[in-house]
Amino acid sequence: MKVRLCNKSPKGKNRFARELKEKIPGIDVKVRGCLKQCGTCRERPFALLDGHRVISAETWEELGQRLAAYQDEA
Repeated sequence: MKVRLCNKSPKGKNRFARELKEKIPGIDVKVRGCLKQCGTCRERPFALLDGHRVISAETWEELGQRLAAYQDEA
C-alpha cells in the first residue's frame, strides 16, 4: 500500500508518517510536494492512497485508523 502525504498539509504529517511505518508493516509512506488536493488539504489531514484514492479525516489519529482499516480490507 502506497500512502502519499502533502508537504503543505497541517502540522504533524512527519510524525504521522513515522507512526504509520511503525504500526502498519509493509506500508510505503512518503511526504511529497503538492498533491493537487488543495481544498481538502486546507480543511483537514488527508492521504493519497495508491496514487488515486483520497482518504481524509478530522485528525491525524482518525486518518491512521482509516488507513489501517483499508489495509485490513486489502
